[in-house]
Amino acid sequence: MSITFILFWFSFIVLFFCYIGYGFLLFLINRLKKTIVLPNEQIISTEWPDVALLIPAYNESRILEEKISNTLAIDYPADKLRVIIVTDGSTDGSDGIGRKYPRIEILHQQERRGKLAAINRAMLHVQSPIVLFSDANAMLNKECIQQIVKHFSDPKTGGVAGEKKILDPRHTSAIGEAGQKPHRIG
Repeated sequence: MSITFILFWFSFIVLFFCYIGYGFLLFLINRLKKTIVLPNEQIISTEWPDVALLIPAYNESRILEEKISNTLAIDYPADKLRVIIVTDGSTDGSDGIGRKYPRIEILHQQERRGKLAAINRAMLHVQSPIVLFSDANAMLNKECIQQIVKHFSDPKTGGVAGEKKILDPRHTSAIGEAGQKPHRIG
């Protein structure tokens, strides 16, 4: 056997695995897992845990009213949900919009230091066992927090992510439009 023959088949196997084999292997592992491991029962406690919803917002005044309305409509006990909007160098009055709502906490800083710095600053004020992050232009489903929180009844769960869907009634590509319109998360 020549080196060319071996190299050809090795390359073919690697490409096959990358495009077809990997997906097939994941499918088999998930099927095997479902047959061996009992399905995780949805444990719904009558006592919901405290949750902090952290919304970083930089010059988001055009969408912030809609985001706050959407957030206040979430189906989760109000006494268990702490909503924090952290503005970082906003110059469009975003911090003032949030102050109109008693249930919303605003953490405003004049100096612009970036989204990560704003989140880190806000985390100093959070003591909830569960922290959710949501962009100002991402609209949430009413049941999203309940759906996310129920996964934390399993002590092996360290994090949960939602699915982001970009709603576009024109049925065009949403690529490159992520910062231009609200998104539905659920």
